Amino acid sequence: MKKLVIAAVSLGALAACVTIAPLPNERWTRLDSTMQQAASLGANEVPSARMHLKLAHDQGLAARQLAMEGDDRANLVLARAQSDALLAVALAHEAQVHRSMERQDLVLQHVQGEQRSTP
Repeated sequence: MKKLVIAAVSLGALAACVTIAPLPNERWTRLDSTMQQAASLGANEVPSARMHLKLAHDQGLAARQLAMEGDDRANLVLARAQSDALLAVALAHEAQVHRSMERQDLVLQHVQGEQRSTP
């Protein structure tokens, strides 16, 4: 029992000495950059991308608040925000590719129609 108490006290003292390292600025910069990229790709025009961009924004704010409070969950929330921002980029890019393919399909149909009507 005495060893258990000593171990508990030692762990408590160790935990008190541990400080939470602030999150590196590059992670905040990366999140902001990824969110800007998603917006520039038209994420606000794609419902699913818009939702993930909003989640990234909200989670980024929550991560900043947690970091200011010294809460180590800030790291996880920031990672979730980055993941949602990346997903918004991917969804916006997918929508761009889809629109481009639809335009190319229309051009192809037009060209094929001209070829059939030309004797």
